[in-house]
Amino acid sequence: MAHRAARVPALPEPQSPDALYRIEAASTPRAIDATVVIREPEAPQIMSGRAMMREDGSGAIRLIPSVEWAGRSTRLMQLALVESFVGEAGGAVLPESGVQAAYELSTLLSTFGFEGNTAVCEGTVSLVDLKTRSILRQDRVNARIGDNGSGLAPTLKDASEACVEQIADFVETTVANAGS
Repeated sequence: MAHRAARVPALPEPQSPDALYRIEAASTPRAIDATVVIREPEAPQIMSGRAMMREDGSGAIRLIPSVEWAGRSTRLMQLALVESFVGEAGGAVLPESGVQAAYELSTLLSTFGFEGNTAVCEGTVSLVDLKTRSILRQDRVNARIGDNGSGLAPTLKDASEACVEQIADFVETTVANAGS
């Protein structure tokens, strides 16, 4: 009995993206006088990966071809937030640093992509007092940037950076008011 070798079709090579995008820190570093742990934002899995997406008119989610985030979008946002703060008596740190902190920032992104031609970064931010484990303040962030002619990916990058600015303002104001 002769054995025949089975032919397995070769899978196509994954395509490399034409461009990778980062999320930059706030344009002006915020000075805070307490240490804040910045947790990685929570988001539905489709929004928290490397793919950039948009919702079409029927409500279907479509990936934006040929572009990706340079890492998980939520991790990039976390790193941008940490880099957005300075302070002699404080600053922002990652949870894995093990530093004892006064506060912890928690972010829940509900939308991070496109609604039609508008790039949207929307969610809820909470600053928790780590001593009492109570919410010091909670608010909504909502950054919306219309198509500016630069393309889908750069417009989404702009919306994500506007979101970082709003979150940084929230933390700066809340920490300042907690200390007064």
